[in-house]
Amino acid sequence: LDSSSLGDTLGWTPYAIEFAKKYNCKVILSTFHNDWFKKLPAYKDIEWLEPGNSTGCVAHYKIGWFRDENGGWQNFDMHPRQCNIIPMQATSSDILGLEYKEVNYGIKFNKGNKPFKEKYIIIGPNATSGCKEWVYSNWVELSKKLIDKGYKVVSLTKNEFHIDGVTNVHGKDIKTVASYLYHADLFIGLSSGLSWLNWAVGKHTIMINGFAEDGHEF
Repeated sequence: LDSSSLGDTLGWTPYAIEFAKKYNCKVILSTFHNDWFKKLPAYKDIEWLEPGNSTGCVAHYKIGWFRDENGGWQNFDMHPRQCNIIPMQATSSDILGLEYKEVNYGIKFNKGNKPFKEKYIIIGPNATSGCKEWVYSNWVELSKKLIDKGYKVVSLTKNEFHIDGVTNVHGKDIKTVASYLYHADLFIGLSSGLSWLNWAVGKHTIMINGFAEDGHEF
């Protein structure tokens, strides 16, 4: 996997298992986050390789988004289809020669104890690019509505994010964040890695997404 981002890693990794099934072969997989998947039953036959290392193999597939010589996404030497106008997971299935279908084999994390006594809803107001985001005032209005309905509202972010009356949990490692998501009553997020993490944990996601086509996310 050429990307280290949260959503890409969670979305693309499961197709290593599908590839092994279809072609009845041994798969050696290198991601920037191997420990998220090691020891999960579904990945028991996958051999893991740390980035930067090499190994002997019959074929090598590089999964990622690769620009063409003009800086666009029509690099058909690397992608069978233009990568930014297809479902995100199809990046992996296309390059590996697999039929696209949604695949989720989970992520390894410690469920731990419920972090708050109250029933709580998590919001994920951060994303990596501006077109994915929702204006701050809307998050403030939404949070107030949820609080008025009796929920504790928790924002999960990489950096500090302040909304009056909302508890901000920031800078936590991914497995801790996964535990917070697992115990929440609901998660409301964007087209971001946090939404893909909630999907990998097996929880329902409400996604605020105004830029992607239907079916491009999980």
